[in-house]
This record gives sequence, C-alpha cells and structure tokens, in this order.
Amino acid sequence: NRAFKENKISYEEMMQRNLRKFQEKWENDVEFRDDRYYLKEDVHGFALSEIAAGERAFSREEFESARKHFLKALEWERDNAQALNNLGVVYWKENHPEQALDYFGMAILSSSENIDAQENLLQLLQEINFSEKIKSRLKEIVKSAQNNSFLYELGKLLVPKKLLSEAGACFHQILRNDSSAVEGKIGLALVDWEQGRYNAALDRMDAISRQAPQNRELVLQYALMAFQIGQAEEAIQLLRNYLSAHPDQGIQQALKFLEENAEGAKILQPVAEGAL
Repeated sequence: NRAFKENKISYEEMMQRNLRKFQEKWENDVEFRDDRYYLKEDVHGFALSEIAAGERAFSREEFESARKHFLKALEWERDNAQALNNLGVVYWKENHPEQALDYFGMAILSSSENIDAQENLLQLLQEINFSEKIKSRLKEIVKSAQNNSFLYELGKLLVPKKLLSEAGACFHQILRNDSSAVEGKIGLALVDWEQGRYNAALDRMDAISRQAPQNRELVLQYALMAFQIGQAEEAIQLLRNYLSAHPDQGIQQALKFLEENAEGAKILQPVAEGAL
C-alpha cells in the first residue's frame, strides 16, 4: 500500500482503471454483470436455454412457468426477439391482447426480420377489436418499423377495417423508410379508394405503373380497382397479360374470381370530393 499512498493512487482507483481498460479491449467478446465476466456467446446460450425451457412449459400449457423462462431469457439478452415474440404468444393465449401486441411489437423492432412476430401481430389484429389503447400502441410500433413488407401487409389489413388514418400511417412510414417504395404508393392509393376517391386512386396507380409496370401488387390491385368500376374486361386482360410473362398462383386465383364474377358485378360510384 505504500507505493499507492506515495503516488496518491488508491487500490480501488487502480482496479477501476484496469477494469475499464479490460472492458474496452474485450467489449465485443465479454460482458460484465453482477460482478462477474461472461463470454457473450455464453450469455446467448443461457438465453436460448431459458427459451427452450419456456417453450417446453408452453407446450404443457404451463403458461406462468413459460412466462418466467422467457422473462429470464430477457434478463440475459434484453432484445432477444424470440423471447419477446414468445411472451406475446403467452399473453395472446391468456386473452391479453394489449400485452401481446406490446411484445410482438418489441420483437419486430428488435429484429425487423422476425417473421414469426410479424405474422403473429397481423393474426392478432384480425381477431381483436381496436380499442384506443390498441390504436395507440400500434401507432408506436408503426412509427419505428423498418420492414416495408410488414408495414404494407399491416396497412392492407387496416384498410377494410376502416382504420384509414392508421393504414395511411403505415404507408407513409414505408415512404419515410424509402421514398421510392412502390408499396407505400400503392397503399396510399388503396386508402383513396376506400374513401371513395376513385379517380385519385387511379391517378396514383397510373403514376406507379410508369415507375414499375410489372410490379405484381400493382397489377393485382389495379385489376381489382378496374373490375369494381365496371371495367371487367380490361381487368381480366391485365391479369392475363401478367400471367403470360409471370406464372403466379395468387394472380391465377384472382383471375379465376374475376372471370367467374364478371357478369352482374356491382359497379362503384365515386363520392363527391366535397363530401370527404
């Protein structure tokens, strides 16, 4: 201790300094928590072990035990998308949609490629009523989401539910992520269409067709719009032309539907602009 006193350096200060140097050198490989060092690959392994235990408990319908394991996994890795998604599933199973939505949203924001969480959230929203709390939480998810395919599917789900403000937010977020994204532009046309602003919607679609004439979603939605305003023949031909170059089961099914319902199809009438 004598040397420390002469240099006015305490033992604690020296150890803290060495600790900082150690952490800086090995920050990509080790993690310091609870006064112990862990290899990050071990931390990940501990999280996966808790997730596996939680999934076994869930399969036995031991939901409280499953929740505890998934929460423990988050103690090891707080942004683990799999654990977050699984917690959403537990709350969904227990009929707590708001909590489920929260966890699915956190999983999506943690990993934009987490397909399970995206599909779960979309399925959940098909089954529930939209309270103001649900709308508010959904808004938070949308404004931070980076996966444009997910945002487009979410917006399309909201349009027929007449949640047009929320749907529009999805499509605008797509365009904030990528100003040239075709999905965002198609989505805004769908909102116009649902509002009865058919000419505005078709104008948007015309503009998109100049940017991406062979875009599958553009062709499909354009054909459906044309069909609804009495242009069944043109809609059917549009899909046939697309299929001649791009075999596609979904487009084939849409074509079959239009062909079978071409006679006697209800023709939509636009609403007056001033009525909006």
